[in-house]
Amino acid sequence: MIKRLFVSDVHLGSKLCKPKVVRNFKKLIEKFVNYDEVYLLGDIFDFWVKEPETLLKEYKDIVESLNEASASTKLYYIVGNHDFLAFDYADYFNFDLAFEKTFQVYSEKYDKWYKALVIHDFKCDPLYRRFKLLWKFYLMFGDKFWEANRILQLFWGVIAKIIDFMTYKYSYETIRTKGTKKDIEEFRKAVYLKAKKEKVQFLIHGHTHKSAITTYKDAVIIDCGTFLKGEYFEMEGTRFIYKKWQDQSAKRKKRKS
Repeated sequence: MIKRLFVSDVHLGSKLCKPKVVRNFKKLIEKFVNYDEVYLLGDIFDFWVKEPETLLKEYKDIVESLNEASASTKLYYIVGNHDFLAFDYADYFNFDLAFEKTFQVYSEKYDKWYKALVIHDFKCDPLYRRFKLLWKFYLMFGDKFWEANRILQLFWGVIAKIIDFMTYKYSYETIRTKGTKKDIEEFRKAVYLKAKKEKVQFLIHGHTHKSAITTYKDAVIIDCGTFLKGEYFEMEGTRFIYKKWQDQSAKRKKRKS
């Protein structure tokens, strides 16, 4: 039985990614050898806050660890909206980069093969759907205007207040890291419709920072949450297992105290 691991949204380089997150991610990479396939579901690096080459050099040890892991485990990097520029620096990586990946999974219980789609899925984000032109600016010119990308984020607060006044309460930060109930419902509905359109029985994604397994009659949607909270998922056959990384050093300190 093939054993898979899915991890998303580490945001290396951003203020959200605290030292303990970096430390724990390094330890998780060491465990990659225990899996047949590992999927990085986007926003692993945060190229919105720092020039890509600078960031990759800053986290050289992590890049090297990922490359070493790919020698014994099939490693797939599914890029997101914060790290799509990884395509321009593919020489740093010894494994595949893509916007999405599909694979077949066999169910012994039903003696049947199912199709799975792995994607970051930022296009289902309510913000993307409302501000497509701005998102396209990032996608098209991010490699030349990464500094502008960082500056433009300052305006999201103003945009959010305008929308708050005109429609209903939400902010950029709320959508990205918390999500109002209405926004999350809208996102999950868009993901489900994508699964139907692509005719897949499993769709595994990141982006929302809110982990969940949602079962429909004809599809199962797995939101991998974020490793900023230590979250990741394992898949054995057609069974998904939610995991949360436990900081062993923190545990030892508690025991001593």
